[in-house]
Amino acid sequence: MSDRKLSRKNFIRKRSAFTILEFLIFFCVTVFVVAGVYFVKQMTKVNDVKSLIMQIRKYDDAVAAFAEKYDAFPGDVCDTKTYGITTENTDGNCDNIVSDRAQEIISANGEITNFWMHLSKTKMISEIFDGKENEKAKIGTTFPISKIGDKIGIIAYGDEGKTFYQVGFKYSNHNRIFMSNNSLKTFEAYWFDEKIDDGNPRKGRVVAAGKNSLNILENEDCVKFSEYDRTNNDPVCQLRIEIK
Repeated sequence: MSDRKLSRKNFIRKRSAFTILEFLIFFCVTVFVVAGVYFVKQMTKVNDVKSLIMQIRKYDDAVAAFAEKYDAFPGDVCDTKTYGITTENTDGNCDNIVSDRAQEIISANGEITNFWMHLSKTKMISEIFDGKENEKAKIGTTFPISKIGDKIGIIAYGDEGKTFYQVGFKYSNHNRIFMSNNSLKTFEAYWFDEKIDDGNPRKGRVVAAGKNSLNILENEDCVKFSEYDRTNNDPVCQLRIEIK
């Protein structure tokens, strides 16, 4: 065999070996990059849940401090001018239930919008909320923006002698509050529930809510067989959280 043929074969062997090495390097780098992106996304999701937990705990502390000072819930408190909470009368009816002007939980007015404004005016929270009502009640200016989701609001209200936050407010008009199931992803709802409650969407302090009105505890996309459906990666959950 000629020297030229031997050189050609050696070149092919070396080139083949080099090609395999290149592929292995490329494969390892790709796996590393994909794993890194996945890790960053997971950490971001975990941090979002932690942020929501901190947000809710901050509001819990603020409501507790307000109740201790004024012996009432924000929004529901009487004698607001006497206490110096507001310069104009923004009294509730002092029945320990946060509701709208019709003593329901249908409209964004009365105690429901004053709840956050009273916390703001008394410096129990650092955010500034305006207490505006109905179609003027907005996320970020009247209601807090949740730390999870895309411009999802948190609303507070009372029912059956208890007071709740619900994560899922979208907007309101002249006579209705509109909620959205497209607020939290199921794994976000589950992680949050597990961290501060029992991880059960049907019972406890934290439960799954649904539909486009307050306090409806039905959501077939978020909950399957009495568990959060973590196979669904879409934002399909709302949460109702009892205020402690």
